[in-house]
Amino acid sequence: LLISDKEILRACGTRLSGTSCPRIQTGAIATLGFITHNRKELLYACVKGYAASCALYGRKPRFAVADDSRDPKYREYCIRVLIEVRRQYGMDALYIGKEERFAFAAELNRSGCAPESVVLFGLLGARDEGITTGANRNGLLLQTLGELLLSVDDDVQCRVAKIPGSLEAQVLALGRHEAPTATKFFSTRAEALAQSGYVEADLLGRHQDFLGKPLTQVLWSCPEA
Repeated sequence: LLISDKEILRACGTRLSGTSCPRIQTGAIATLGFITHNRKELLYACVKGYAASCALYGRKPRFAVADDSRDPKYREYCIRVLIEVRRQYGMDALYIGKEERFAFAAELNRSGCAPESVVLFGLLGARDEGITTGANRNGLLLQTLGELLLSVDDDVQCRVAKIPGSLEAQVLALGRHEAPTATKFFSTRAEALAQSGYVEADLLGRHQDFLGKPLTQVLWSCPEA
């Protein structure tokens, strides 16, 4: 069933009815999680970029690396990256790897909250599957239960670009879009980067404007909606 934007707004009792919307304060993002698997250079650039941005805007989330690698050397590398971030930027750090997820699974199995097969699949993945990205994410979600969490993949860099045609500082937005995806093609990578329109922005702060809030408050806070 499809619902139009006007029906959503009417149901929320916001712009179309002219009523006010009670504001709910959800607090700050407590943990910034990084999903990774055997990609040293990408992980390093990702973590250091977000750490620099957080320091610039006075954000102090806990940095958590969720590592899906089976290589002990990569585990050691992830921990070294977190130690460096903690030493340089003063961020709390947390590492979640295969061993930690085994411990989670054992604790849940002792509690009897779910069948053992379900717990093992949820936190460790299927035994015959080489890719267990979903189980890795579940480990991060379990560790941050009840918190506001922002999770990014290790190939994401904290470089913010303005949305084409938007307000000057608008980097995250909610609005009426028939198809909220725009595709452009460039001859070279340099040409694409030159057209990106990078800006300085408090990325965690912008995410906090949306995370954990009811739809009514999100719509009420967006002039373009």
